[in-house]
Amino acid sequence: MKPVRGRSNLAGEKANPRHQPVHPALPAVLLVDDDPLVLMITKTILEKLGFDPITAPLGERAIAHLEAGMAPEVIIMDLNMPGLGGAATLPRLRTLRPCTPVILTTAWIDGQTRELVETYPHVTLLPKPFSMGVLQAHLAQIGLGESPLHGSIRPCVMST
Repeated sequence: MKPVRGRSNLAGEKANPRHQPVHPALPAVLLVDDDPLVLMITKTILEKLGFDPITAPLGERAIAHLEAGMAPEVIIMDLNMPGLGGAATLPRLRTLRPCTPVILTTAWIDGQTRELVETYPHVTLLPKPFSMGVLQAHLAQIGLGESPLHGSIRPCVMST
């Protein structure tokens, strides 16, 4: 069975509102950040931009969403979190969803951050703090939101 955008579709799984979008017709975004205030503000911004954000406070929870069948259009993830953190979560996200764009957010950009962006396909960097306009422009650059590319995410080409 193919995953439905933003929904968990595992056979026999009980409905879990944390895995299912509030508005299934809108593009689902998996938003991962350990700061509750950042989650709340970014979630509100994404809703205003026409997305259906599903939040996760840790990388482990984001992985659980994807393992349960969630297929977001994009993952926005803080790099510095307790637990796995963004750097350790990213390889596991790539295994589960190799073509889903990932936007790493951080206030601290160093060589390791740049290396993550260069190493993994479909990963971009969004420095914190960011405004609604900056987030909207970043989403448009990867093919989501108000742009001529809306709805036409670049195809994923897996290397062999």
